Amino acid sequence: MPRIQPLCKIQLICKILTPVLIVALIITVAFVFLYPKPTVQQLPFRTRITLTYGPQKIVPGEAVTINGTLEYEDPWEPFPDQDIDLYYAQVESEEWRPIGTATTDIQGQFEYVWIVNLPLGEYMLKATYAGDERHGPCEAITYRSPKGLLVIPEAQAGSIAALTCMVVALIVIMRRKKS
Repeated sequence: MPRIQPLCKIQLICKILTPVLIVALIITVAFVFLYPKPTVQQLPFRTRITLTYGPQKIVPGEAVTINGTLEYEDPWEPFPDQDIDLYYAQVESEEWRPIGTATTDIQGQFEYVWIVNLPLGEYMLKATYAGDERHGPCEAITYRSPKGLLVIPEAQAGSIAALTCMVVALIVIMRRKKS
């Protein structure tokens, strides 16, 4: 009986394995180039907002100026050209109602003049930044006295002004008597 040459065995193995190796190579190349690569999710920069306003005590129909600054962390830098939404709520209800929108300037600062036509009472103010794909959201809220906005009756405002004038007049009179 003739013996199979070792070279023939190798050729037979090569004939069988060649298509298998080609398919494996195609699958590997396809996997490397077509499979989506995992992405590292960039966490948004943290943001912070400040909120101030004045005056604290007003009568209905007067203006309140709302100010603040928006910054993002990298380290903390001003955040220009961003919209800040402003809200108010009566302290007892905490149902937020819109005031308007202000836009930050080059220093990240915003200002909004609000003519307040609200019933008498104490109110909180809120400034919010919604965030975007790179910057997280943030908000600032004023709370109860002495930071709450007080809408007082006009007569009370006049009484405070009159009382202040009377106290100043008494001080002036007392100083003149001592002289």
